[in-house]
Amino acid sequence: MRPIVALVLLAVAKSLAGADSNVGCIERLDVPGYPPLAASAGVSLTMSATLILAPDGTIQETKLIAIGPNEKSKSLFVSAVQTALNQSTFQKACAGKSIDLIYDFALDDNPKFKELVSRISFTYPNKFWIVTRRPHYQP
Repeated sequence: MRPIVALVLLAVAKSLAGADSNVGCIERLDVPGYPPLAASAGVSLTMSATLILAPDGTIQETKLIAIGPNEKSKSLFVSAVQTALNQSTFQKACAGKSIDLIYDFALDDNPKFKELVSRISFTYPNKFWIVTRRPHYQP
């Protein structure tokens, strides 16, 4: 389901992209899920990902930076973000270009959501919100 949502959002972004945007270099973008350990620990985080594309359309280099007060919790999110990026595809014609993406992982305590469900939102040109319900454990 996440790849389909990301494809629709990406199509909208490409139609809005300006001349200086590298969003058009993305063919298919997988969006990471909320890491279960991070959700259980009650940790939210914003992570910036900068990708440099290789000549074959793969990722040549990735730089992940945690932003905000929980930056020491970066290790809880790195695997999910890296896996999603590695499953994404990019245009070969964009070799050497960089793409910046922002992932905002947040927990929601809204009682109307009874199940642990993730929601994904997108804001042009490059920001994704991955929101999940905070797990509640009963003794």
